[in-house]
Amino acid sequence: MNTLLHPVRGRIIVRPKTKNYKSEGGIVLTNSLDSEVFYATVVAAGPGVPQNGTIVPNCCSPGEEIMYMEGAGIPVEHDGVKYLILDDSDVIAILHPNTGETNEVN
Repeated sequence: MNTLLHPVRGRIIVRPKTKNYKSEGGIVLTNSLDSEVFYATVVAAGPGVPQNGTIVPNCCSPGEEIMYMEGAGIPVEHDGVKYLILDDSDVIAILHPNTGETNEVN
């Protein structure tokens, strides 16, 4: 039986990155043993959290690369692939290519 994982509410499903990988911009990012920050790619996102009669959408979307803190989320394995289910609030940053906007950190 083929099944799909679909997060609910404010949850997101990510594939953690290996210890060293390159971002789309070519920057080598590392997850060293003493690091507290980890990187992942979002594969699915729930609709968001209900608040005051409306749905507040998640901060990230499938395909985006994110940063999260060590110890966050629930590790799961589905169809032989390891994922991590995070709460939207576990995401500490979203990695985007530099577009020159002033609110981005170089």
